[in-house]
Amino acid sequence: MGAEGDLSFILDCTTDFDYDVPFYPCDLYYHTHGPIFLIDPDVENASKIDHSDVDVSPFEVSILERDKPCVATGMESSSCRTAHLIPQSQGSQRDGDVIDDIDDPRNRLLVNAVLHMHLGRRAAILQTPNFMMKTTDVDLGTMLDSDARWTLYSFAEPTAGIPYYDVPDGQAIRVPPTGERDTWPPHSLFAALYTSALITAWRAPDFLTQVKAHWSNSFYPGAQQIRDEAIRKASIRRDKAADDIDAFDVLLMLREMAAYSAAHGATSESQSAQKANDDAREKVLPWLHGSQ
Repeated sequence: MGAEGDLSFILDCTTDFDYDVPFYPCDLYYHTHGPIFLIDPDVENASKIDHSDVDVSPFEVSILERDKPCVATGMESSSCRTAHLIPQSQGSQRDGDVIDDIDDPRNRLLVNAVLHMHLGRRAAILQTPNFMMKTTDVDLGTMLDSDARWTLYSFAEPTAGIPYYDVPDGQAIRVPPTGERDTWPPHSLFAALYTSALITAWRAPDFLTQVKAHWSNSFYPGAQQIRDEAIRKASIRRDKAADDIDAFDVLLMLREMAAYSAAHGATSESQSAQKANDDAREKVLPWLHGSQ
């Protein structure tokens, strides 16, 4: 996902790019200031796991108490689901992880059922200010650039028919008061959610291919070897099937034998039948022995 950094025209320099000149299509390098956080290469296929308000686990109760009705629409909790911001977990792989449990309350929000379906796919929440945008870039009515705002965005086409009252595009979601955000999702998780929605809604096949090539083994160790082995076994099965004779082959062969015998005169009937019988035995006997 996004990491603060600088653009450059060359690989080993970060001081040659002028951000004030008019932009034109070109190849650029991006030099990050710190570690990057990798996006799941299969993010567009991530499963959606939800918990309705009928669940009574302590985890669910804490989310209901924090968010109460839907954070985006105010819809009653009975019509809501608690949704993961990051839908898949690979476990803690570095010190200082933001969260080390996929069911951490900081990785969940209470949203209506329709928004839950699209969150991270066709809808996301952008937190401002961030290293690229001020809050006034999003809401001109904001008094201060430093005022925090969490804005819901929908990337779905108008023809998708997603009701505005379920996914209010451009509206600020409700957040706990400043002193009560201990379990509120951090900026990094909202950024991951936003990136996932962009990749899924505005597909860039070449980019996704590169991401999968570079990072699949980091997220799914051994996955490439498993795929290669599955392909190898499938190839062996296909080759073996091509060498085998099935029952349908035998039936067709017998039909051709009968037609051949009927088409020839009595003088050649005995020789032809014997030859056809010998050919049939030569082809069928190995198949019969192999099927026992």
